[in-house]
Amino acid sequence: MATRYGCRVQGATSVALTNLDVLGYLDRVQICTHYRLPGGESDRVPVSALIEDENLVFETLEGWQTDV
Repeated sequence: MATRYGCRVQGATSVALTNLDVLGYLDRVQICTHYRLPGGESDRVPVSALIEDENLVFETLEGWQTDV
């Protein structure tokens, strides 16, 4: 979510993900998919004053348990 926002603000046309190897030991990886806000759910990054742990909605994906 925040990465998508950063790319949009900077006008990036491609992204290189680095350090994925540090996630290789995890059984599961949690990804923030959207935010629960007073006006409803959103997939856009809210202003920092509205971001709290209980507002983050995660999807849990299986880890890959291997070297990358």
